[in-house]
Amino acid sequence: MATQNEKITALYCRLSVDDRADGESNSIKNQKEILAKYAEEHGFGNTKCFVDDGISGTLFSRPGLDAMIEEVKAGNVKTVIFKDQSRIGRDVLEVGLLKRTFEEHDIRYIAAADGLDSNNGFDIMAIFRDVFNEYFVADTSRKIRAVHRSNALKGRSAGRLPYGYKRGENNESWEVEEDAAVVVCEMFKAYVAGKSIPDICRDFTARGIPTPDNYRYKRLDATDPWRVSSMCPMLEERAYIGTFAVQKSTTISYKNHKRIYRPESEWVVIENHHTPLIDIETWDIVQRMRGGRRKYDKLGEKSILSGLLRCADCDVTMSYARQGPGACAAYFICRTYRSADCNNNHKCTRHGIKVSDIESIVLAKIKETVDFAKSNERKFAEAVYKSANKDTEKSIKTKTAELVKSERRTRQTHE
Repeated sequence: MATQNEKITALYCRLSVDDRADGESNSIKNQKEILAKYAEEHGFGNTKCFVDDGISGTLFSRPGLDAMIEEVKAGNVKTVIFKDQSRIGRDVLEVGLLKRTFEEHDIRYIAAADGLDSNNGFDIMAIFRDVFNEYFVADTSRKIRAVHRSNALKGRSAGRLPYGYKRGENNESWEVEEDAAVVVCEMFKAYVAGKSIPDICRDFTARGIPTPDNYRYKRLDATDPWRVSSMCPMLEERAYIGTFAVQKSTTISYKNHKRIYRPESEWVVIENHHTPLIDIETWDIVQRMRGGRRKYDKLGEKSILSGLLRCADCDVTMSYARQGPGACAAYFICRTYRSADCNNNHKCTRHGIKVSDIESIVLAKIKETVDFAKSNERKFAEAVYKSANKDTEKSIKTKTAELVKSERRTRQTHE
């Protein structure tokens, strides 16, 4: 351990991205000059500077702070000096724990601009300053969220645009990027034609088509492969039918940055916001295919009905599985029932049917339908027409509800 004479005076500086708007007053250079001058005038020698540039005060895992704490715990620090209390952090609880760490290692800490010196004993104003520093972050977070919501209701997005679009001259409108748009259209057509996503990825990679990231950053000669994990969300991207859908997720709070997904009723959705790349018919077909996509079991097999059967009680897709000696019998079983918790409690009953049985039932129904169509063409055509109209009416109701929501949001924006 270092001797008393060798111990350092730690000068800590922090600047967040938002603090840069304050100009020179909070710059790292200015903080260093203030702390160096303070240390010299008050007789603190053997100084060492620790810096965190562009890091929020709500985060307490910072390179500069972590390095300083290591020195503190190693017994190499006698005094810690920072410009003001907000530089050390903007979280009352975390700042309190940090001060306790200093006290446990007999560290004197000083906030030069605030007149705080731990050698002077308890300072009640220090507590109020810590509370105000955290309030500043909470209030700023609230205002930023309100601005993002307001911009979203006006059809503006500060985020990255989907592959196939670029920002217009006013930085608000969306324009089509022709080269990328051609790739998007080809992807949807290939999927509708029955090509699997891995096959489409392999095809695009073999043809040297730049991935979305490579295209965005002009790395057109890069040979990175297309990935299934990137293409799947693209096939479900509503922007490709001209719909602006944002505010789908948020963070828990300004302290907890874990992202949580909002229910669809809380999204901001604006129809006909920009030029679509995919027609609505193709889009609907892809979504139906994605919703009923078939998965392989552990033996690499699947049923033609996989993804199409749903439990009559919980309305969840039935799971394809093999059971019995040597896993020779294939079944469809309620997925909710199979997803028991750690105490083996089931949220649904054990609905199950042999794959061979359900396939026989479906085949018999198909034969019955074909026979009916051959012998009663008129009635069959009427039944098909009635069924198609039913789906159309359902779609109209859904679109009408979305239109009402959009008009309500527009009125709220202009009020």
